[in-house]
Amino acid sequence: MEIRRLVWLLACLLNAENTFGVPIFDDYQGLTSVRDNIDPSVSVLICIGNSISIITKSDLNDKYPMLTEIYLDHNLLAIVERGCFKGTALKYISLSYNLLTVFSDFREVKDTLESINLEGNKIQKISTTEVDYLTKISNIVLSDNPLTQLPQLTLFHPSLIWLNLNGIELDCCSLTIWLKRKPVTLGLLMNIRPCSYPPEWNMTKWESITDDMLLQNTCATRSCARNKKLH
Repeated sequence: MEIRRLVWLLACLLNAENTFGVPIFDDYQGLTSVRDNIDPSVSVLICIGNSISIITKSDLNDKYPMLTEIYLDHNLLAIVERGCFKGTALKYISLSYNLLTVFSDFREVKDTLESINLEGNKIQKISTTEVDYLTKISNIVLSDNPLTQLPQLTLFHPSLIWLNLNGIELDCCSLTIWLKRKPVTLGLLMNIRPCSYPPEWNMTKWESITDDMLLQNTCATRSCARNKKLH
């Protein structure tokens, strides 16, 4: 568990006490769904190491107005229904080490959500429309997902100050150049040698890859190569 997450966990417990909210600890209870008998004044829901496979609108919507933080790490989550979290005050959510294949829908909390942890899932692609509405976001953790490209997050999220891409093998090409041109206010964690493509860059450090190198490498090249293999 990374240090930043431990800090967040400690902070959330202190915050819960300071706001008179109720923290709920449902760790390692063999749960297959979020239980429905939770105190309506809950501010922090910690439900780590269970067997929950889906979050539905009926689990959380319009029930917990003080809920600011959710921890559902190390479950079996494959689906987060669209429209979840309505009526909460969600600021931080951690869904690390689950089975998610898409970036979850957080539109119902777009005006409050500040931090998202999706580390260690199965997400292969993130589209612009899946993230461009997150106007308040400051921290995103995507490490250890099978991603090769990302939309230009800095274009939509001027408040973003931390982005974790560690363990991600990137297609290094013209679409990746925004990571070189990130604002100084954005902290970025990524592999020292992040490029899985082109193969001749596998052992090249990110700091040694220049803007010109990326611009001269078109991202379509890899797609064309894949199509040729399929045929």
